[in-house]
Amino acid sequence: AEGGTDFVVVSKEDGLGRPLGWVTSPLPGLHNVLNALGVLATAALLLDGGRLDSYKLSQGPPPLALCANIGPATARAAVSKMAQVLKTFQGVSRRFQHLAWLPQYKCHIYDDYAHHPTEVMATLQAARQRFDSATIWAVFQPHTFSRLNQFFPQFVEAFQEADRVIVTEVYGAREERDELESDFSSESLARAMQGPLTVYLPQIEDAVERLVWELQMSILDREEPLVIISMGAGDITLLGPQLIERLETLVKKTD
Repeated sequence: AEGGTDFVVVSKEDGLGRPLGWVTSPLPGLHNVLNALGVLATAALLLDGGRLDSYKLSQGPPPLALCANIGPATARAAVSKMAQVLKTFQGVSRRFQHLAWLPQYKCHIYDDYAHHPTEVMATLQAARQRFDSATIWAVFQPHTFSRLNQFFPQFVEAFQEADRVIVTEVYGAREERDELESDFSSESLARAMQGPLTVYLPQIEDAVERLVWELQMSILDREEPLVIISMGAGDITLLGPQLIERLETLVKKTD
């Protein structure tokens, strides 16, 4: 699938990789393939006369290997049925959610809930899979001081797939910075970031103005589209709509 993912589902029955079916998903990213496999395994168990009742969901998603025990015909039927659903499933809100395509600026704007290093890496890997050689800018708002403190080294390494990064002030949520004894901050994260060019801009409004300026300055020099992704679990979700409004207003003024 263009910009998405194609994969073959196999069963390990008798130690052999027996093809069960082909799945096409419009969603990029290995994490979405793993999610889809969990759905397929659950569907196979449900089709097998309710064997899902005996599986404790508290153990986590049923492993696809369990499907091999229900017989290849039922497993293939599950893959066939669910493949029809998965090929049109566009994902959920705030998970690599496409907000706008602005042709005048050759710019896609996305929003994502990623606030853990593993999620950040997964989202940027998905963006790179979909857009390949496009320029990717990430605007990241760390969520809670304790999480930034605990995973600081991982956050430093998490943005390798981005070309540019803006780090805003931490969204404290239930925490106050004074409650923690830590030298880590959004500003220190921006300084420590390895790979992409990174800048610290504390307020969302600062980030919006910087992005508007950068887009206006770069539009004539770019052939590939530019992808902007806001990332975090706080009010960073406001950035996309504010940026879109500012850019659309500028377009109307020039018409």
